[in-house]
Amino acid sequence: MNKIVPVAAAVALVLALVGCNKPGSTQIDTENAGGSAATVSDSTVPDAGAGEGSSANIGTPFTQVSNVQEAADLVGFGMDGPEDIAGYSLSTILAFTSDDPMIDMRYLKGSDEIALRKAQAAGNANSDISGDYNEYDQTGTATSPADDSVVATTYGKDDLVYKMVWGHDDYVYSMTSTAGIDADTAAQLLAQVY
Repeated sequence: MNKIVPVAAAVALVLALVGCNKPGSTQIDTENAGGSAATVSDSTVPDAGAGEGSSANIGTPFTQVSNVQEAADLVGFGMDGPEDIAGYSLSTILAFTSDDPMIDMRYLKGSDEIALRKAQAAGNANSDISGDYNEYDQTGTATSPADDSVVATTYGKDDLVYKMVWGHDDYVYSMTSTAGIDADTAAQLLAQVY
């Protein structure tokens, strides 16, 4: 009898985890060379408790797309950004499809990453949509060389910018960098991201 209870509990756990997997879920296609969108909210990940081949659903409102136009179709507005930033290459474009839609463009150079985001201002032109809540030693400003009315607040250390937030027209923007970028590169981004 003592052995039946743990076995029954294990079977119940496995059945509960398998039951969480919704039919029709798809695996994330990180290579996605075919040009179709890979919906992260419909993705599955292996579930350690259910055995090989089983999966549990993880919900998120981010959808990986192959180009900015696909993101614009999903969120209702577009975003322009550079193909590369100081040696970082565009690697991923995400559309955040929730009550507060957003486009997120990711750039990589080795393991270092720069993320650019754009969202509707929703009444606050200085909203911080970066997702970076670190405290930094230095705070400053950067001004677009193309339009001096576009001014960002910069956050950094050791004379490098790790985070930048700004608003323009009816949108808010952010830039985060895992390795930091120099002030000139930060200012140039203000002229390239809109």
